Parts: sequence; structure tokens; C-alpha cells
Amino acid sequence: MFANIEIVCYTICEVTNMSIATSLFKAIDVIFDSPQNKSRKNVYKGVDFVVEKDIPYFDNDACRLDTYHIEKADGKYPVMFYIPGGGFVAGDKHHRRALSEWYAMQGFFVVNVNYGVCPAHKFPAPLQHLVYALNWVGENADKYNLDLDRIVISGDSAGAYYSTAVISVANNKALQEKIGVATDLKFKGAWLNCGIYDIITALGGKLPLNMGAVILDDFASIEVKDIESYEYLDLCTVVNLVDDIQRLRINIFEI
Repeated sequence: MFANIEIVCYTICEVTNMSIATSLFKAIDVIFDSPQNKSRKNVYKGVDFVVEKDIPYFDNDACRLDTYHIEKADGKYPVMFYIPGGGFVAGDKHHRRALSEWYAMQGFFVVNVNYGVCPAHKFPAPLQHLVYALNWVGENADKYNLDLDRIVISGDSAGAYYSTAVISVANNKALQEKIGVATDLKFKGAWLNCGIYDIITALGGKLPLNMGAVILDDFASIEVKDIESYEYLDLCTVVNLVDDIQRLRINIFEI
């Protein structure tokens, strides 16, 4: 399996001139797409999902979202706001199809969000995009019969980091002003999967193929030696914001 990842990774590098980090995370999505989305245990036969794909929520080609739900006779839908990860440099909602369907089967209206990834979109642009997507939920609540008092956020890997960052921004007007966004929506809970919550510690150390330095440069165009002076340092270490989040009585589950 790992040999296959390495082959796909270097093939992508040669063909597209992507960085090794971007190639690696794209390769992971490609290789694991079939077991995650096409295996018998992840295919829900006989379920009538209502799916809308590639809905624009901001004037940027990267800013598209998919929605999944199952029609019901009455009552509003709780919202599952899902952020796919990919090492900050890759990731796509397309590879979270079965997971979106599973959440829909639990009764959620699922909003599966693509956003601008690094290095084309340097931080804080991805976080801004996700707040715009959250506002799309509020703007379309009547259309889809959504319960804005029951929004849950979830994500994997970098998506789990962004989930925590979005919660923090949504509950902190100073942070909203700092990154140039505004929202009044709040979250009822968070389900986080394999998240990275301290980017500086994680990427500032020694990693194979100098991966940490590569991703840090892709993420924010900074070097490890310049971390302490980075303008958005507080948002790079969202673990420091967890206590504030817990005081908001948001239910957080790390999977």
C-alpha cells in the first residue's frame, strides 16, 4: 500500500510540478477513495438521498459545496457542516461522499464544503472561505428548512483544525475583525477526526522529506525561524483556544 502511495505521489509530482506534500495528500485521497466510498459496507442501497453538487457560496472557483439529505414529512433539519482535510494543501469533498450519506442517514442536512487550499490560497484565506460557507447555511435556512440552533461541525485532519478555528472565529468578534469576516451563527457540537490543533509544533519539528517546512511554506509563506512573529500565530495554535470553546458549552468529540 505504501509503495503504491509513493509511486502515485512521485507520478503526480512529475506530471503537475506540485510539491511533494501536495502530491502525497492528493495520492492518499485517490488511493483510498474506493475503499471509503465504494465498498459494500459504505454503499447504502435503497436509500433515496437528495444530493446537490458544486453549489457556489463565494466568487472563487475553489468555493463550492455539496448538500445531502433525506426527505422527511415535517420538522427542521439539524445541520452537519463538514470540512474535508488534506494536509492543508489538498482534500476534496468528492472523497467524502459515503461519509456525507452516512450523516444524512442520521437525520442531518449535510453541507460538505470545498475551500481554497494552500499554496494557491495562503492562510487565512481558507478560513475566510469556510466562514463564507457557514453564512451560506444561514442564508439558505428557509429554503432547506434548516434548524440554525442545531449546527454541528466536523472535519478530518486539517479539516478538524479548521473546524476548531471556525468555532473560535464564530464566537469571537475580535478574531472575525482580524481576518475580515463576520458571522452570527454558532455551533451546538463538534466531531473532530485525527485533527492537528497546533500547527506550529507539528510542522516546526523534523519530518521526513522536510515535509513540515514545505507545508509551513505552502500554508503561510513562513519559515520555522519566523514563526513567533507570524501575524496569525494565535490561530495556528487553536489548542490554546479549546478552553474558551469548552466554556461555550459546545460538545466536542475527538474521534
